[in-house]
Amino acid sequence: MKSAVFHGLFSESGLAQPKPICPTGNCTYPPLTTLATCSTCVDIRSVMMQYCAEDDTDASKCGWQAMGAKLQSSNDAFSMTTFIPSKSGNMPHSNIMKFIFMGTESRNGTAGDLQPWATQCTLEYCAQTINSTMVNGELIEVVTSETRNTTVIDTTNSMGKAKIAIMTPDNTSVFISEPAALGIQSWFTTQMP
Repeated sequence: MKSAVFHGLFSESGLAQPKPICPTGNCTYPPLTTLATCSTCVDIRSVMMQYCAEDDTDASKCGWQAMGAKLQSSNDAFSMTTFIPSKSGNMPHSNIMKFIFMGTESRNGTAGDLQPWATQCTLEYCAQTINSTMVNGELIEVVTSETRNTTVIDTTNSMGKAKIAIMTPDNTSVFISEPAALGIQSWFTTQMP
């Protein structure tokens, strides 16, 4: 699983997959619903605020903050802050982690041109329905739907039994156990503190 995560983060080519059985080289398979990891990113510039020390008159020492993430000063070009769901239920329990990326320079601008920006991205478990075909011996997979579980629950006293379940519109249920989810979350925490 760790290898798949690293491959997804850093590889430019697709993950090597087993070849489906298709004697003619052209096949269509029934749709498959599976547990997956989905991501969503939203622009949060609208909630960014500049902050300065009360006694500071030098604006270059002022920083930016948004939803718990901070750039310490205008000289900080980039920052990434991670948030892990707490057991007390502060975000959907299907979330693996949230990231807030902040910067002071425009992504499309020139160096030194201060245009603060912030983006929040969520990595979470979801169910994906995939249509697969084999065309001239090449596997083509198309994600036709994604279903997410936005339930917020307190797992403080769950004793490892609060599995993350996702019910899809076609009544397919996929899940990951709480111990597996916590293990993955813990591993991500060490990789992206």
